[in-house]
Amino acid sequence: MSLDCRDTDVQILRIDPVCGKDISVQEALTKDLFYVYEQKEHVFCSVGCLKKFIKEPRHYALEEVAGEIYICKGCRKKIHKNDNFETTMAMNGVVHKFCRPTCAAVFHIMNEVSQEWQ
Repeated sequence: MSLDCRDTDVQILRIDPVCGKDISVQEALTKDLFYVYEQKEHVFCSVGCLKKFIKEPRHYALEEVAGEIYICKGCRKKIHKNDNFETTMAMNGVVHKFCRPTCAAVFHIMNEVSQEWQ
């Protein structure tokens, strides 16, 4: 039995391998913004990201597998591991990386708010 996310109210998110945005799998499938490469389905936020991936799928797939990309926890921007991170923050034993201090501040505030609601 396979799960067809078009038949459920649950929203499944995946990361666009080109830009790093969270993408609803249901929305990507509805808009035909997906591509299967080496037996793995990738979803995209736009036709532009899809075209970039199709042009160089190995580049984006290798980045993903090799752990060469980090996703900013504040704005979800892709950051390559060789780039300089403006801000890092350790929280509960995990080091989070951010593209700028503002993103770190937003992440910190959102984490505090979510803990208050628990």
